[in-house]
Amino acid sequence: MNTRKYIDPADMRIELKTGISLRITLRDGQVYDDVEPRRMFPISNADMFILIVDKEDNELFIIKDLKQLDKESYKNISTALDRYYLIPKIREIKRIEEKFGSLKWWVKTDRGDYEFDIQHRHSDIKLLSSGRVLIRDANDNRYEIPNYRKLPRKSQYLISGDL
Repeated sequence: MNTRKYIDPADMRIELKTGISLRITLRDGQVYDDVEPRRMFPISNADMFILIVDKEDNELFIIKDLKQLDKESYKNISTALDRYYLIPKIREIKRIEEKFGSLKWWVKTDRGDYEFDIQHRHSDIKLLSSGRVLIRDANDNRYEIPNYRKLPRKSQYLISGDL
């Protein structure tokens, strides 16, 4: 049976290398180099239960609560997580077309214009509390609408059939 290893945040220092790569040094001198963080609960509990993986995505250990890290370590791991979970925010839906059971979307986001396909409207479009919508496209990219009720009226009309 594989048991998970939890590391006390007070026993580590985290340095940001490049992109999302980290160097984690434990109090006992052990160094984990070129590791990456992953959120176990990216939507409901973003700062809790952070999985640290090696280059081959093998689980090394878990940090239970990022808020227990020192200020610099928290900043470094938060930057890496933000880069890994970069999710464009949809500001406007320009057009949606259905073709052969999948949906093609043309949208304007906080990172520019995108077009993407959604294969399974019922499992790839999730309406959450307060009007928040999470979308997964056919290439497993993620998009977010912080509150669909605040989209322009035409965008609300276009998405209304898919929620």
